[in-house]
Amino acid sequence: MLGNLRLAFGNKKNEAELLWIAEQSIQNLSKLVFEFLRTPEASAHPGRYIEPPDVTPLMDAVKKKGGFIAVVSHFGNWEWLAIPIKKYGLHVHAVGRPLKNPYLYRYIREMRKAANLINIEKSGAVRSSIEVLKHRGILAVLIDQHESRGAVWVDFFGRKAATSTLPAMLALKYEYPVLPAFFFRDENGYSKIKYGPLFPLIRTGNFQADLLANTQQYVAKIEEEIRKRPGDWLWAHRRWRTPPDQKL
Repeated sequence: MLGNLRLAFGNKKNEAELLWIAEQSIQNLSKLVFEFLRTPEASAHPGRYIEPPDVTPLMDAVKKKGGFIAVVSHFGNWEWLAIPIKKYGLHVHAVGRPLKNPYLYRYIREMRKAANLINIEKSGAVRSSIEVLKHRGILAVLIDQHESRGAVWVDFFGRKAATSTLPAMLALKYEYPVLPAFFFRDENGYSKIKYGPLFPLIRTGNFQADLLANTQQYVAKIEEEIRKRPGDWLWAHRRWRTPPDQKL
């Protein structure tokens, strides 16, 4: 965590500040674990756990195309982002890697199902994602991890980071709306969720350049939110790796 924090903030924060952020990140992860265990209760009574969010951006996306894409990150309790919208008949399919332990993975999938989330395996994710969107579903894609396939290198805290192009590709090819979603706790400890606003679609006619430009704006929004609450993000990821053209 401290290594990633040094890469992200350089000389802008001292070691004591970086250590405090790392401690906050660990505390957030601990809260997430305990909240995850309470998922069935939170899903049955969301108002007890999460302040009702403004769903206007989601409804705007539904009106525009039916299905839409939510770009999310390991920020706050990302596992609960879909709970408040279940009552509106909106269901979320999330792209993710399966766990090696089949028993633990089965348990997590059941808990996610309670949280209004259905897993999409990373292998074959493109085809499955298109099917979800065609059926007016919501596709959630975590884009703050290193991606080795179907990625572009964008700026993240001033450093290049390999990032999935899946949201941008689907937006450019099929004009599905894309919006961000964040879970955070305010200074009083209340859990809140922010959806949107919709990202503008950058289209110049150069598909590769547009993939890069749209993905960059998604990542820039995630960085913006992390800078506001750096302790809410999971700094344990090995996010920054050496781009291919810089390897010896």
